Amino acid sequence: MKTGREQLISWLERTRHNQSELAEILRISRPVLSKFVKGHRRPTLELAVKIQDTTGVPVESWVLHVRGTSTRRRKQAIVASAVSGV
Repeated sequence: MKTGREQLISWLERTRHNQSELAEILRISRPVLSKFVKGHRRPTLELAVKIQDTTGVPVESWVLHVRGTSTRRRKQAIVASAVSGV
């Protein structure tokens, strides 16, 4: 799976939106969005859900890729709780 950063860049290129437009839609500053695009930061779970709703970039793509079944299950539980608002 591509990282959230890679998918976000692809979405921006495919839709021909610029970072300022997407930042406005997400109600965040352009410099904050730029840090996600450059890979310097990852969004909070709440913001990752907004990004997913707007662009289709899955929440789990922002979580560090890790190996192991127990870690994978924990990651899925975190994502599920963020999406359901628990």
